[in-house]
Amino acid sequence: VHARLRSGEIIEAFLPNPGRMDEMLFPDTELTVTRAVASATRRTEWTCVGLERDGEPILLDTHRTNDVARHLIEAGRVLRGWRIASAEITVGRSRFDFLLERGRQRLWLDVKSCTL
Repeated sequence: VHARLRSGEIIEAFLPNPGRMDEMLFPDTELTVTRAVASATRRTEWTCVGLERDGEPILLDTHRTNDVARHLIEAGRVLRGWRIASAEITVGRSRFDFLLERGRQRLWLDVKSCTL
């Protein structure tokens, strides 16, 4: 995918999402890109990890689901008012990605991702 950085430079970024992107990628769509770790086998210097659609963040890099979920929760972009109390919690024979708290309320959260 090609993207224009805030500096005006146009870059090529790897898009790790294998799903159909016809419904998401339009000219002038705001993308979130990160600089990749240098590698002899890597073709691009950047990775497209997300985009914004109708004012909402959409994750495109399914390998970073929990990292992005943590960031969005901590920044108050989703689940406003909740804070992360701990991560990777075992409850009985199940594991949840996050335990959230809001006052005396607790919420066990299992983060999922999907492709179109």
